[in-house]
Amino acid sequence: MKTKCIKCKKNIVFDNNKQILEKITCDFCESYFFILSCKSCKKKFILTKYPKQKIITCKKCKSKISIKKEEHPVFISYAHEDENWKDQILNHLKFYEDDGLTVWTDRTLIAGDEWSDEIETAINHSKIAILLISIHFFNSSFIKKRELPYIYERYKKGHLTIFPVIVKECPWKKHDFIPKFQVRPLDAIPLEKINKKNLSTELTKIADETKSLLEQQNFQSQSLEDISPNAPNIHLLCNRKEHTIKFSQSFYACMKQENKLPQFYFVHGNENEAHQCLMKRFKYSVIKPKVKTFFKHSKSPELIEIGDWPQKNSLKSQQQRLIFDLIKSVTGSESYIEIDDFEKLVKLPQVQAYKNNIFIISHYLKASEFHTNLIKWYINDFWKKGFTDFINQNSPDETPQFLIFFNVKYDVEKKSFFSSFSKHKAKAKKHLENFYDSLLNDNNNLPADNQNIFLLDELPPITKDDFNAWFIDYKNHLNEKLRLKIIKIFFKNHDTKPMIDVYPFLEKVCIKY
Repeated sequence: MKTKCIKCKKNIVFDNNKQILEKITCDFCESYFFILSCKSCKKKFILTKYPKQKIITCKKCKSKISIKKEEHPVFISYAHEDENWKDQILNHLKFYEDDGLTVWTDRTLIAGDEWSDEIETAINHSKIAILLISIHFFNSSFIKKRELPYIYERYKKGHLTIFPVIVKECPWKKHDFIPKFQVRPLDAIPLEKINKKNLSTELTKIADETKSLLEQQNFQSQSLEDISPNAPNIHLLCNRKEHTIKFSQSFYACMKQENKLPQFYFVHGNENEAHQCLMKRFKYSVIKPKVKTFFKHSKSPELIEIGDWPQKNSLKSQQQRLIFDLIKSVTGSESYIEIDDFEKLVKLPQVQAYKNNIFIISHYLKASEFHTNLIKWYINDFWKKGFTDFINQNSPDETPQFLIFFNVKYDVEKKSFFSSFSKHKAKAKKHLENFYDSLLNDNNNLPADNQNIFLLDELPPITKDDFNAWFIDYKNHLNEKLRLKIIKIFFKNHDTKPMIDVYPFLEKVCIKY
């Protein structure tokens, strides 16, 4: 359907998905409003703000329209000893009520409710879980045994973002999974230790960041894996959802800065986990659907894959080889040997064709080839310094948005050497994590919002449950008996399979069924 933007008056096309209330964002001026649908007479009305009342009368047929106010649900998990902190955060979050942001706490329960079931239902319907961290939080039996494990399970399935807020000093760094997340306030200073003069500013930041996280969730729900069962790339979509979600969140946060600063992503896993499948998945299910949002057109982004990585040599020789392979992959020719810096790369016609688009560069290297000095030079000097020097003299419109991926592969050895392989892999993984931390320290003078270097979790093998979930999502017309038979034949006596075996098999399934 079409409607006119209430601000810029241009036509907007939106899906008539028969929701009672849906938020519409204008692609031209980025203002937003709400479309209210009457199920009785099919009339649609434009609202400038999210309605505060639960029931609205249709202006045409006078029937009652019931509105469930769950546009942006946020769940707050807290111990009752910290209720004062919950109330203060809640007051700041209420500023965004007109945008549809609603918050669920256990005070929402009414007499007669099965409170355990209601809390679980609330978590199921939430997109953000704010955890108010204190010693009381960890000592709560219900939080520890029921609420927190369920929240984490929802997070692992990609249904929920966890947002820890430290309210009181406690040993939170020793918890199983909370240290994995970026906590607030910055530098993990508990809210109780912030003076009254600065406390309101800190609470405002928490509310603003919550709103921003919800916008990212909207971005994901609109584009992430929203793929038809008949789409050509569904054989790439088995498992890896957590990686896709983390990438989409990081990608969207960077793109919102509108500065075109190059983005860097480290992907790692066993060499048989088919890193190239994830690159294609990112391109088609996350990046391509959002080109129109950021660049106002639908042209596909470019993906350049570089399989060769410089062998050990002098640092200067490695640098020259790396740039030579980069230019060769971009141009398809070895005749551009004079190209040796960012500006010359950007001015290539093959790159200029994407200056109003996204240009993805995907490197593949073995863990044994991971030379920290070379990669640090490549990121900090060639890309970041080169980009800064370029935009000091030129408009950012003259360069594409570059995404650079480093796909680090751990060697897979024979089972008889499994023990030594595990030790070697653990060492290589630790080396990568330490290097990533050093890159973040190099950039610790930048605001948190400007972070543009990310490390994704290790790529796991595919389990039977992953395999079965793929069939349910994309081949649900197959009866259960046939589905289970296919899974049994493919896995045989194995509990897991590497992605390099899985995706070709699923491609054949797509052709046959």
